[in-house]
Parts: sequence; C-alpha cells; structure tokens
Amino acid sequence: MKRFFANLIVLIIACAAIFAIGWVQFLVKPGFCGIMISKTGGIYQQVLVPGKFVWRWEKLLPTNVQILQFKTDLREIEKVFASENTNNDYSIKFTITLQSSPEDILKLVSDSKIKNQDDLDKLYDFASSLIAQEAAKQILDDKIGFGKDTKDLSFHEISTIQNKFSEEFKNISIIRVECTEMNIQTNHSFGGDSMEKRLYCIRGAVCPQNTPESIRDLVGELCSELFTKNKILDKDIVNIQFTITPDLNALNPASALRTSPKLASYDVSHIPLFCSQEPVIQGMLDRVIRVMVTVYLPEGSEIQPIYLGEAQNLRPDLHEVR
Repeated sequence: MKRFFANLIVLIIACAAIFAIGWVQFLVKPGFCGIMISKTGGIYQQVLVPGKFVWRWEKLLPTNVQILQFKTDLREIEKVFASENTNNDYSIKFTITLQSSPEDILKLVSDSKIKNQDDLDKLYDFASSLIAQEAAKQILDDKIGFGKDTKDLSFHEISTIQNKFSEEFKNISIIRVECTEMNIQTNHSFGGDSMEKRLYCIRGAVCPQNTPESIRDLVGELCSELFTKNKILDKDIVNIQFTITPDLNALNPASALRTSPKLASYDVSHIPLFCSQEPVIQGMLDRVIRVMVTVYLPEGSEIQPIYLGEAQNLRPDLHEVR
C-alpha cells in the first residue's frame, strides 16, 4: 500500500511537472502577446495572451520552442516635415497613433515581415512616415497661407490614407493622426506664374544598393535635392523618367519616388512616371538609377544636374557634381 501511494505521489508530481512545462501563456508578460514557434511544428496559429490558458506538448521538448513577445498597446510616433522652396516655407509636426491587434501581429510573423519587437517598431516608423507624408498633402491643400493651426484628421481622411496604402498597412490600424504644430508661410514675391516659362529637362543619377530601403531612400534624396536646387514646383513638372541598370530589381524607382518620406513636401500623385531598363554596355557603371525631370521653369533659369555618390563618375565634367 505504501508503494502504491508513493507511486501515486510520483505520478502526480510528474503530471504536475508536465502540465507546468507545457503551460505556455504564463510566460507572456502583461501588455504583450506571444507568438510560439517550434522546431517541430513551426508557427503556432494561435496568439498567446496573458490570462488565456494554453497548453502545448511542443514545450515538453528542450530547446524546441521559442516565444516571441510583442507589445499590444497603442503606439504614438512623432513625425516632423519641413520644406523650403520658391513659394512655400512650412513645418508640420504630427503625432500618429497606430496599433496592431494580436491577430495582426501573428499574421505579420507568419508572412515573415517581422521577427521581433524591433522589426515591428521599424514597420510602425515606416508606416507613420507614409501617413505623415499624405497627411501633410491633405493639410496643405486646405491650410496653405493660413498661418499657424492644428487639427486632427477626420475619420474619412484617415480612411483615405489607409486605403491608399492598403498593402503597406494590411496589418496596421491608424487610430489617430493629429497635427500638433504647424507653421506655414507663403511668398509670391518671385513673380509666380506671371513669369515667362519654358520647358527644361534636368538630369541626375544615384547608385543605391539592391534593396527596397536603399532604392527608396536614395531616389527620394536624389529627387528632393534636384527639386530644391532647381526651385521646382510639383505643379510645373510635366513628367519624370527613370532608367535602371539590370542589376537593380528590388524596387521600381517610380514606386520609390511615390512612397519616399523625403518628398513629403511635393505632390507627385498627378505626375506621369516612367521607368525603363538601361541598355547593357561594356564597362557600364553598376547599380545606377538615372532620372530626367521635364519641367517648366522661368526663362533663363540656371539648371543644376544632380549626381550623388558613385554616380558622380558619370559626369565628372559638371561643376555641380557632388
């Protein structure tokens, strides 16, 4: 009888240990959700949340299970956009509130878009840059020349932004977009449309790495500097043409231009964009994106081509090569 009770106690302790080892949701901290990944079963398609019981046999195998933890609270991100061009000087500050549900986070992990909290933070930051860029356009269309003001974007305005970037924001919800600080001034002393204008073509080039981030960043930098140096207004642009070498295939530069936060002060949505592949020539420079902007400018404007970084080697004869 004693042996029976001893065995029973051992069995109870073993069962309790097995139960405790496989009880996974208590490992998730309050305010977080957990995504369980096991070597034997891959991503477990149920989110782990504190207080909701989940027991998994995969946890019984040593080193078999990894639990990724992500914050589920609202995320507030501040973005500031400022611009200086011929007719407009402005600075706009936004506070953007975003959130992803636990189910959205599971989807992002399953789609290999994020692997940890840092990846989610970077995704939020990228999304907030696009949101601020589009919000700035909406506010400027309504507020330009009206001095200082603040506003929250309406539900309709937020929905418009969410729909425009539906692919980027598939698993991110825009909760609030608040313009917390805005300083806008206009100056029409330069003559504006009363000046006689003619058609110009302005060229430039840049050499990014073959990643979406590098292409988006450097195309934005190239076009922003080209627009600023040549005092280009978006309404005067006829079209923008790109060529790209065959070794760059991570992102179309036209798409990079439309989504680059560095061009938030310009509305390029109405501008025809075109991209073609550069012919393969022996000895050609690798990783080159060339741009040609066709634009109306005042007669006699001094044109400044912009060649950045390694692309300077394409036109060493230009004084404006950087």
